[in-house]
Amino acid sequence: MLTIHQPKIRHARNKSRLYSEIEIDDEQKILWFEVDSEYEKYLCSERSDAFLVSALPYAMRKGHDITCSAPITDELLYNISQHLIPALSKYGKKVYHTLIVGTPSAEPIENFGAVGTGMSGGVGSFHAVLNHWRPYGLMPKLTHLCINNTGSFNTDYAQHNIPKAREDAIALAQKVADSLKLPLIITDSNICEVFDFDDYSHVHTYNSAFAILALQKLWGTYFYSSASRDYAAFSLEEHEAKDCAFYDLLTLNCLSTRRLRLYSEGAVRDRVEKTAAIADFPIAQKYLHVCTDKGQNCGLCDQCRQTMITLDTLDRLDPFKTFPIDYYRAHTGEYLLWLAKKKLEKDPETQLLYTQVQKGKHAKDFKKALTRLDKNAQVPEVHAQCVCIMDAKTGQVLLEKNADVKEIPAGITKILTCMVALEKGLLTEVVTMPKVAPKGNSSGVKPGEQMLLKDMLYGMMLLKSSNDLAEAVALNISGSTTVFVNEMNALAQRIGMKSSHFSSPTGIMHVSHYASARDIALLVRYALGNSVFRQIFATPTYTCNSSTSGHTFESNNALIHQKKGYRNRKYESCLGGQAGSTSGRYSFASVARKQGQEHIVVQLAITDNYGTDEGLVYRFVDAVALHEWAFR
Repeated sequence: MLTIHQPKIRHARNKSRLYSEIEIDDEQKILWFEVDSEYEKYLCSERSDAFLVSALPYAMRKGHDITCSAPITDELLYNISQHLIPALSKYGKKVYHTLIVGTPSAEPIENFGAVGTGMSGGVGSFHAVLNHWRPYGLMPKLTHLCINNTGSFNTDYAQHNIPKAREDAIALAQKVADSLKLPLIITDSNICEVFDFDDYSHVHTYNSAFAILALQKLWGTYFYSSASRDYAAFSLEEHEAKDCAFYDLLTLNCLSTRRLRLYSEGAVRDRVEKTAAIADFPIAQKYLHVCTDKGQNCGLCDQCRQTMITLDTLDRLDPFKTFPIDYYRAHTGEYLLWLAKKKLEKDPETQLLYTQVQKGKHAKDFKKALTRLDKNAQVPEVHAQCVCIMDAKTGQVLLEKNADVKEIPAGITKILTCMVALEKGLLTEVVTMPKVAPKGNSSGVKPGEQMLLKDMLYGMMLLKSSNDLAEAVALNISGSTTVFVNEMNALAQRIGMKSSHFSSPTGIMHVSHYASARDIALLVRYALGNSVFRQIFATPTYTCNSSTSGHTFESNNALIHQKKGYRNRKYESCLGGQAGSTSGRYSFASVARKQGQEHIVVQLAITDNYGTDEGLVYRFVDAVALHEWAFR
């Protein structure tokens, strides 16, 4: 059972907070929504409406019924109970038919009748503004803009500075609001902490509706800009695994009432058509921000590439000064090659863009890119069950095979161990080797030997037999492996590793120690931003002295170091790598650079025999084949 208690309002300084105690079985949490105090009179504490909607995705996925202490607007309760829940549970394989227990209320809640929309700075939000800032005929006219912190900052910018990303987004939204001479409402919430989802795309509509219903005394109409979906994309089939934008037309209709109407704004158009619609809108030209990677348009993420290609095909890119136009002009062929890859992958997000480009000024170059890719599209057969190839510069995934399956990372874990040590420790600190007895082989460094943390990290990363050094690093940094592992998981979460959890600094197999190939690729990409890590990663041999003896550490990466007894497997393009093995399952993460390209290749769950040159070679030969495929 999930219980929602009577919502209350608390005032502090210049902020007002609507909150409710949420009981999930025996666990108690506080869910809150905060806004500037001038809007306190519009917060709705009389009803459970907002909190009921916020809890729905969690309850239906976790098998909970919901009890509401405060009344529920009768029309909302009817829509959810008789239409939304039955439809979602019918067409969702793992969706529970949640029962809602609460008192319906037909007493009207007066509202100000305001007309609002969110201002993320993206294509959808400017499309909503263009349509409703100066509307035609009977269309409602915008009275307010909003920027709601209900989850996107914690997902889209998880690898970066989340507070800075939110600060930049608010600053941009305020500039747009000032240009339109409209008030901007800035809200905050802890909804993503209370109801934690691995993928924000499954809940963004519900989270936004929570913010809207929390202020339902203000809104009469709200335009919700939902990604790039149009009416033709509507689908409930396997909806629990898809972006909830696929069924916004159902959700928003069911969450509307007589006094508050929620619209899926622009649902008649896809993203390409919306981009074309705003191409001549001066305010969009000045402020459009589509990037999901940085506070400004990076020009390299998928959203930036798609938008720039669309505007270029329309001959309207030059007025949009928020994009790196000069870079795009110098690398247009690479952008078309990216689009050609998307087409070969049958990516639905860019389907209409292919059609537009094939009819436009870049048609011949696009056809050449497709032909070039067709010749090199054959993906090599490899022994790993899970593979992810990622562009180290842009984060674009070029190839994935079971990339989100949770597997045993083994010694690759030490990449994360190294990064925590680099961020928390001092390289010049002297570390005394403790008496540790970790599972697995040891480095040969004896208890009582003193050496620099820097030297210990080299030994930990280069040697196959270095579990004792990993334990020593953890104890030195945090005082205990338990505290250090918490630091590891905190860093993993911060950089967006959604399918991973770590229980040791060594990688020793444990039921709660796992990672996906995609997550390891994200980790390596993050680590490459540290110059010391890059240096360690690329080192074939390293010599140092402890307080009692000298040590030479040799890399277990055959692509950069030919070890005695192995045939030469050196790969000149390799910048570094980390291998792992445990209980018959082997792994390898490597980075290579050629002709200005830099790729990360992660292989997990390699199950062939290991121990001889012929067995060991699978990881390294397959890595080279995958890197060469990515370069082509």
